[in-house]
Amino acid sequence: FVIMKVPKRATTPEQVRDEFEQSLQKLGGRVDLVLLHWPCDLIEMDKLEAVWKEMEQIVGRGKCRYLGVCNFSVEALKVLLPLC
Repeated sequence: FVIMKVPKRATTPEQVRDEFEQSLQKLGGRVDLVLLHWPCDLIEMDKLEAVWKEMEQIVGRGKCRYLGVCNFSVEALKVLLPLC
């Protein structure tokens, strides 16, 4: 089971896609779970929805199986859940 994190520095859909593709290559072309890491900047910049939608598209294209989050507070989860 292979897991990767979208790093905090990825704040646009394009950066998320690039980070994912770089990790996918390093991990041998297989990723099972992509985690969104540290949402605070994305929420402050009002970019959480765009980044999350890009992650959903990665799953939709069959490039990974699952999405998840890490280091989300309850408040951050409340912001994310309506976007899912």
